[in-house]
Amino acid sequence: MHLCITKQEIPDLNQALISHRLPAWWKTKQKINILMKQTIVTLASFFLMITAFAETPNEKVLKLFNATFNSPQEVKWYDNQDHFGVSFVQDGVITRVKYDKQGNFISSVRYYGKQYLPVNIFCMVTKEFAGKEVYGVTEVANSYEVKYMITLQDDKNLVTAMVNGSGQITQVRKYKKA
Repeated sequence: MHLCITKQEIPDLNQALISHRLPAWWKTKQKINILMKQTIVTLASFFLMITAFAETPNEKVLKLFNATFNSPQEVKWYDNQDHFGVSFVQDGVITRVKYDKQGNFISSVRYYGKQYLPVNIFCMVTKEFAGKEVYGVTEVANSYEVKYMITLQDDKNLVTAMVNGSGQITQVRKYKKA
């Protein structure tokens, strides 16, 4: 007498044997792992799709950008509902610029060291905060004004000051170094 089990009777014999031996928490853990892997693959595909289909700006915006900045590197464009944005590096200065859909400048943010700070602003800040060294600058500009957020430091403190275009200096924050 032969005992035969066909595939029709038990479609996946290995799975049937494994599922009876494993505790319930293990099955739940496997389901969570599968769900996490599916989520990661979905998110990776989504981000790949976004970067692959990143919209480039219209001709007016490109013309203004190319006329304003020569030889920018690491240029990355993004399209928002009401404006185009671009981030890039030029001469060691990290820059982000926004343009409206008609190609007009909206605003910019630049991050740099003391060597790019205008001389008059540098002199005012070093006089106001004598004994402190300029650590970094964030320049924020729009069509109407330019403001500088300047971080200064000495051995004991870290200070952030805001300087507007007319030279008014305001200390924003002061931290003690550890």
